[in-house]
Amino acid sequence: MKIGRYLLKDEMTPEDNITRLNWEADPNNNVLVKWDWPRNSQLTIALVFALDEEDTAAPLNELLKKCMPTLITKGLDKHYFKPIEGRQKIYKIYPAKLGEDTDIVVLNQQQGNMTDVLFYKINVYYKIDYKPIMMSKYQKVSINLEADNPISWQEALAYAKYCNNLSVCMYPLDESASENFFYIKKEEHIKMVVLDAFKNVLILHQKGRGVEV
Repeated sequence: MKIGRYLLKDEMTPEDNITRLNWEADPNNNVLVKWDWPRNSQLTIALVFALDEEDTAAPLNELLKKCMPTLITKGLDKHYFKPIEGRQKIYKIYPAKLGEDTDIVVLNQQQGNMTDVLFYKINVYYKIDYKPIMMSKYQKVSINLEADNPISWQEALAYAKYCNNLSVCMYPLDESASENFFYIKKEEHIKMVVLDAFKNVLILHQKGRGVEV
């Protein structure tokens, strides 16, 4: 679609609103955003903005200057479906219609047109091996880590030492290696811990056991 100017319109009626907005991200980090089109049959275009959180409060005229929206046309496109760009995005949708020539009139909907934060998910696969040391009260533990995208282990993960199912203490991972090893008592065991900054980002898989809940 050839686009001339974006013309903003603040006056709206309930029939002009996009409604029933819903969204989800699939395991491949593609975002699907759906909505019900306005009852106003003239509004056959939707502008979808993929925004960083700090941009969501910006007025529509500023968004049009600094961001390139995706245009969805009723009847041609069923919904918005694209990969997440960066670590996280929020999506805002505005109803619009064709104006004169190639102009597009965009209605400044204020509510019900924004998703929650959607995070780019990273799969982490790990394996914990225990090797008892003969004639000793200690055992050697090794943690093997793999991820489907580059990640800072120290920023994202730690391991907790447990004894009798009670957490004893938590330690950072070694950033320089994909395999960490250390020694613990034979009655102790290890669990992986996702750090707060990555709780919405990482999906842990214990090798041979599947996804952790």
